[in-house]
Amino acid sequence: VTPGTIYFGMYGDVTGDGQITGPDVTQIIRYSLSKSSTINTSARILAADVTGDGQITGPDVTQVIRYSLTKSSTISSLFGY
Repeated sequence: VTPGTIYFGMYGDVTGDGQITGPDVTQIIRYSLSKSSTINTSARILAADVTGDGQITGPDVTQVIRYSLTKSSTISSLFGY
């Protein structure tokens, strides 16, 4: 895994480290609130939209938080991880 690289299909991993962790949650929250964020490429925007509705909002944040804490959310059931 190369830091700063987004791997296709890794929904929720906006930092590109191959994991869904606290920094991913932070960046998705900041982006959803229109704050400064490192979500600044189309790949990172796609990774952040875990619900697949074309928007980065509260439900995306919720799913990423759930996954980062328990490894269980719609992320794991929809995307197989």
